[in-house]
Amino acid sequence: MSSKANSHLQTESSESPEKSLERLRQENSRLEKLLDIRAQENALLNEVISTIGSTLRLEEVLRRLLEAINRATSCDMGSIYLYDKEKDLLVLASATGPFEAYVGQIHMTLGEGITGWAALHRKPIFLKEAALADPRFHYIPESREENFQSIFSVPIIGKDGSLTGVITLQAVAPHEFSKQQRSFISNIAALVTGPLRTRSSMRTLNASLISSPRSRC
Repeated sequence: MSSKANSHLQTESSESPEKSLERLRQENSRLEKLLDIRAQENALLNEVISTIGSTLRLEEVLRRLLEAINRATSCDMGSIYLYDKEKDLLVLASATGPFEAYVGQIHMTLGEGITGWAALHRKPIFLKEAALADPRFHYIPESREENFQSIFSVPIIGKDGSLTGVITLQAVAPHEFSKQQRSFISNIAALVTGPLRTRSSMRTLNASLISSPRSRC
């Protein structure tokens, strides 16, 4: 047995019963919290699966996704951008907070701002604080983004590497999106890629059919 293992055993054997009991209580408390978090995540994932599998309109699906994500992370503002392949632009498709009034009106190119950077590089980006000071940040005056210090953007990417959109979360005070939360949001992004792409395609097709001239019988 190694000297390190011997030292660890000696430390445990020399520990008083009171300290051992307290250590066990702390460990149990940590495990209980972890189980609670897992249970909450499973409930939210089931909610997301139910939402994307429903017959709801795309706008309602996106709104419910953001509500679930907001509850999971306690962020102050969330937005989902969908990628318009024909125009090569990210379009704000759903939002909470100040951005809600600008759904469909805000567009950005790949690489523009934190959201555009995540889309261009196909990987998440997390800034705990001072997001506005980051050279990649693109300020939109109407959004009042000067109030938000933390930002987390996750690209929605298909298995083939193609881009569907980006989920962006923001918080007023320096906000620690935990590693577990970031992993959870990344899993949601991977989960919704296919259904969102299908719904976006159907909406585009329906809009095209409505706007195209109809022949008379």
